[in-house]
Amino acid sequence: MPLYYFSIEDGERIPPDEGYWFPNDDAACRHAQNISTELSKKNAGDAIWLITVQNEAGEEITVVPAKWVEL
Repeated sequence: MPLYYFSIEDGERIPPDEGYWFPNDDAACRHAQNISTELSKKNAGDAIWLITVQNEAGEEITVVPAKWVEL
């Protein structure tokens, strides 16, 4: 199973502490979507954050936006 890394960026990139194993790119992208959904539920203003998924070779797989809105 491939290893994937998830970074979060809000003007400054927060690098991942560790990688996560997923069976394929699609599963890792779905996980990024789930992270985005959870982040969007938080009360953190109108900031737009980006979740970047990279594979173990360092190649960018996808970037998913997460908009945080006032609840």
